[in-house]
Amino acid sequence: MRWGIVAGVAAGVLAAAVTAYSLARRHLPPPAVEPAPAPAAPAVIAVGQPFPWSRLPVHNLNNQPAALTRGRRLTVVEAMASWCRYCGWEDRYALPRIARLPGVAVDLVDISPHGGIADPGPEYPPFSGQDGSGPPEDVAAMAATMRAYRARYALPPAIHAYVALPVTQQQWVLSELPTLVLIGPHGRVRKVIQGALVTPRLEQAVTGVMPPS
Repeated sequence: MRWGIVAGVAAGVLAAAVTAYSLARRHLPPPAVEPAPAPAAPAVIAVGQPFPWSRLPVHNLNNQPAALTRGRRLTVVEAMASWCRYCGWEDRYALPRIARLPGVAVDLVDISPHGGIADPGPEYPPFSGQDGSGPPEDVAAMAATMRAYRARYALPPAIHAYVALPVTQQQWVLSELPTLVLIGPHGRVRKVIQGALVTPRLEQAVTGVMPPS
């Protein structure tokens, strides 16, 4: 009998201890959890606003950190993709004409991590080429693709090419490719052009916002 009583008492004590421990656990503060970082707001690229140079870092085609080339009178930044036939047509036929304007710098920025090089097709009819295709690429592979792009398109030295880092790919929210941003000599956006334009219309748009020489 004594052993039964002792065992019963011990079991009761153990059950009470477990219950007390469970209740105590319920009152412990929750473990500290590091809050997930909030996604950065997209960079503001709007007419009249300063162009956010520092928020859109790029690499050159040697995969080294670089700054976009700025023009004395106007900077034309084209957000493009190597696989996009509309971008390719504009780069092959229209932008070399723009790059010859005095005081204008033309910068191509590949913002798409998808590989492939577009076939721009003939100059006429415009935009009759084909999109390219390729596997996803990191920044180093994007730089290699853009080196091949420059060579295949025979781009003149006056057209500067860069690749966007992942943060820039996320920040530059676009509805169309290509998108051109025309930036004045003091760094403010003068015009945003969504989608490719044929050469005469692009020349008109560019010269229409250029300051006097």
